[in-house]
Amino acid sequence: MTQATAVVLEASFTKMTGRKVKGRYGRAWAYLIVIAVGTIAGRSWLEMGLVRGLPMVQSWSWERFIIPNACLLPPPLFTR
Repeated sequence: MTQATAVVLEASFTKMTGRKVKGRYGRAWAYLIVIAVGTIAGRSWLEMGLVRGLPMVQSWSWERFIIPNACLLPPPLFTR
C-alpha cells in the first residue's frame, strides 16, 4: 500500500510540474520510500512471526549463505 501511494505521489508530481523525479531529490525520494517500506514490512513480518526461524549469522552453514531466507519458504522446500 505504501509503495502504491509513492507511485501515485510521484506521478502527481510529474503531472503538476512537468518534470520527472530525478537527480539528488529523486535519489533521496527513492531511498526514503525503500527505507520506509522496508521498515513497515520488516515490523509487520516480525509481528506475524515470519522471521522467528532465522538463526544468527555466526551459526549459518554454507547452504544458508546461498539461500539466506530458505527458512521462510514453505516447509517441504527447506527441510531435509
